[in-house]
Amino acid sequence: MGNAVLLAIAGPSGVGKGTIVRRLLERDPSLWYSVSATTRPPRDDEVDGRDYIFLSRDDFERLRAEAGFLESFDVYGDLKGTPRAPVEEHLAAGDDVLLEVDVQ
Repeated sequence: MGNAVLLAIAGPSGVGKGTIVRRLLERDPSLWYSVSATTRPPRDDEVDGRDYIFLSRDDFERLRAEAGFLESFDVYGDLKGTPRAPVEEHLAAGDDVLLEVDVQ
């Protein structure tokens, strides 16, 4: 993993994690932002792969059983998590990685 940095911005819903993440990405465009996966349906303005990776519950559960998430949890009846493979790939390539993580 070399000298790559993994930076996690964590907190409960509504505390401003997204604002901090946007500002960090504006200041340092070289950061790679890890897009979370969710089983909830996309909102009208959300784009799959940009805002979230939208998965069926079956696909999410399969990935979770295969240790495909760094962390995952149930939030308001939907599942949400951080896909493991892309984070590990970017760290191995020497990219600094930024995570936005909800705390329950």
